[in-house]
Amino acid sequence: MDGDGRSVVADKAEIIRDSAQHAALTGGTCCASKCSLRQLCVNFGRGQRSGVFSGLFHLCGQSCAFLQQDRDTMSEAASTALRDQILQELEANSKIENLRVYCEAHNVPYKLADGVCRGLAAAEYTLIKDVSKSNFNLTPEARDYLQNGSPEFRFLAAVPPEGKLLKDLQQECGSFARLGMAKCMMRRWIKQDKATGTISRLVEGDVKDEVVEQLRAIDAAPADNNTAAVPAKIAKDLKKRKLIKDVKVTSLVVKKGPRFSTTFKKQVADLTKDMLDG
Repeated sequence: MDGDGRSVVADKAEIIRDSAQHAALTGGTCCASKCSLRQLCVNFGRGQRSGVFSGLFHLCGQSCAFLQQDRDTMSEAASTALRDQILQELEANSKIENLRVYCEAHNVPYKLADGVCRGLAAAEYTLIKDVSKSNFNLTPEARDYLQNGSPEFRFLAAVPPEGKLLKDLQQECGSFARLGMAKCMMRRWIKQDKATGTISRLVEGDVKDEVVEQLRAIDAAPADNNTAAVPAKIAKDLKKRKLIKDVKVTSLVVKKGPRFSTTFKKQVADLTKDMLDG
C-alpha cells in the first residue's frame, strides 16, 4: 500500500470510527462500521487487515462495549421509571383498559411498556390479559389522496365549465386521468361527447371530495377504534380501492395483582436443598 493509499485509509478510518461512536450513542451498533472496514481492507489491502485496521476494530469494539453499558443503564432507568409510573396509575385507577392507548397518551414506547407490565405480572404485582382487534391502516395511496385529493376530484377540477377535449385532460392529469375519469363518470359528474371527444361537466359549483373526507375521518379517529369512523359499506368500498387495509393490533389489559404495591421489591428466589448442598 503506497503513501497516498495509507492517507486515504487513515482518513476513512477516522470517519468510520466517529460513525461507530455516533451509531452507538444513538442506539445503533458498530456492525456497519466493521463492514465498511472490511470493504476498505479489500480496496486497499487486498483482503488483509493491516495494523491500522486491527487497531480500529479493537477501538470500535471497546467504544461500543462501553457505550452499550451506558445504553443498558439508561434503558434500566427508563424501565424503572415506567414501572413506577404504571404502578401509580393502577393505584389511582385500578386498571389500564388498553395499554397501547395509555402509551400513546403518555408518549411511552409500547414495546417498553409491554415488557415492564409482563415483568410486573411475573412478580404478581399485576394481572395482564392479551387483547387484539382489527383496525384500519391507510395505504400510501390513501396518504397521497389526503395530500392531493382523490383522482375523481382532481379530474373534475380540471374540467372547465365550457368543457375540454379528453386528450387534453389526459395529458394534463397524467397518471390519475383514467381512474379519475372512470370515477367521475360513475358518479355522473361528467359526460363525454364521443363525436367531438369533449368532456363536459354535469355538476356545477363546489363538489365535496367524499373519499378524502372518509379517509380523513379514519385518520383522525382513535388508533384503537378507527373502524367505527365510517359505515361498513364505505369501508368495504375503500378496501376495494386498496385505500385502507385491516391490521391486527395487540395490546394488554393491566390490573392489580395479588402482590400489588406502589413500591416494587425484587423477589428473592426460594432456596432449595440442592442449591444449599451444591
